[in-house]
Amino acid sequence: MKAAPIVVLSALVLAGIGATHLAQAPKQEPPAAVVQEVSPLERARQASFDLDMPQGAGSAVLISRIQLEDGTYLYRALTAHHVIEEYLKDIDQNGESADLSAMLTFQPEFHGDQLQINTVIDVIDWIVPNGDWASFTFRDATRLECAEVATREEFEAIAAFEHIYFVASFGPYGQQCRHGVIATTHNAGTYPDAQLTSTLPWNQHPEDFFRFSMPIWYGDSGGPIFNKDGKLIGLGNAFTVGGQFNQQVTHSGVAIKAYKIREAAAAVAEDFFKIED
Repeated sequence: MKAAPIVVLSALVLAGIGATHLAQAPKQEPPAAVVQEVSPLERARQASFDLDMPQGAGSAVLISRIQLEDGTYLYRALTAHHVIEEYLKDIDQNGESADLSAMLTFQPEFHGDQLQINTVIDVIDWIVPNGDWASFTFRDATRLECAEVATREEFEAIAAFEHIYFVASFGPYGQQCRHGVIATTHNAGTYPDAQLTSTLPWNQHPEDFFRFSMPIWYGDSGGPIFNKDGKLIGLGNAFTVGGQFNQQVTHSGVAIKAYKIREAAAAVAEDFFKIED
């Protein structure tokens, strides 16, 4: 189902009506057209979706839209690497797979009813296990919103107690939007997490990750995190558990910094973040 078109309100020109020998009423100028604007945060949430594949599921976000000659669109999405890790095992040495199908589910409030797109992944073009992120492309005729990826400066400009927003799929309950704050701007701690090993990417490269205060659970991986301006600042990767004396205390979310993705990809792919109208 196509997304709702931009609504343009127009007005009729009111003109005086009379015999040709009588002076007509002054012509009135129509009011300026009013375009329904979409707020950056709403646009960002519209770009977020649940990603379901035969090998597993997670969350993802659209960050690029290029219109093709046939009128369809080529989209690029970001998700966590471990969401599609099992998917990648089915790809042989020739880059072929028996099943590259995926179902994308978007929130119903933006499209009148639940929008589900059954598609085939064209290319998994970036696979970064050490950063736990990956990107893939697909084609579809539906015009979908895309999120803008924040720069390093925009991430570092987030002030203490400033709200950030996490959009992800909490398992069978569907997409949810949660708000919170950045807990730490890096993942390094004073002691190792009780249930994590040093081989995991967020422990190997703590400077590439940050922690956030919102809850995260299975199915949330790859879910986008936005700042107040609707800019993508991170992808949810995992939850960590800390405790002493074998008692679980709490958990906090770990996310890859989106500007790390931006800087890595922009260095070699000019159209990686391109959004065409």
